[in-house]
Amino acid sequence: QDELFGQLTHIKSKDPSKSYFMGSGVFAPTNDEIELYIFTDQNGPSQAEREFYKTVEKSFDSLITMMIHLVEIELKKHGEIHKVQNFRDEFKVRELTIPPMNKKPFHSEITFEVIPGDIDQMIMEFEDFRPVRVRVEE
Repeated sequence: QDELFGQLTHIKSKDPSKSYFMGSGVFAPTNDEIELYIFTDQNGPSQAEREFYKTVEKSFDSLITMMIHLVEIELKKHGEIHKVQNFRDEFKVRELTIPPMNKKPFHSEITFEVIPGDIDQMIMEFEDFRPVRVRVEE
C-alpha cells in the first residue's frame, strides 16, 4: 500500500529494468480513473516518483497546451481532419507511465481515449515534461 498511489501490484521481469508497479486511481485534474505504470525498483515508488506524479497533475493544463499541435498533426495523418476544440471533452486520460527517476532525461507516456472518430487511443510521449511524439492506436 503506497501513501499516494494506494494498492499496487509488482510486475516482475527477468530484466529488472522492465519490472514495474501497476495500480489505478483518480487523476485529479480530470477526475478520470486511470491505470498507473510505475517503473522503479522492487522497493516500490520513492518520493521522486510521487513528486513526478504530482508535477504531472499540477502541470497538466500546460502539457495539454504543448501537445495540441502534435495531436492535430497525428489526427490528420489518420484522416481525422479537425481542430481540437476542447481537449478535455475530446480526450480522456486512461494511463500514465512514470519512468525510472534514476535515468535522465525522463521518458514518460500519457495514454488518452479519443472520444470522436475512429481512433481508439493516442499515446503522448514526453521527454522530461516536453511532448516529443504522439502515437495512434486504432
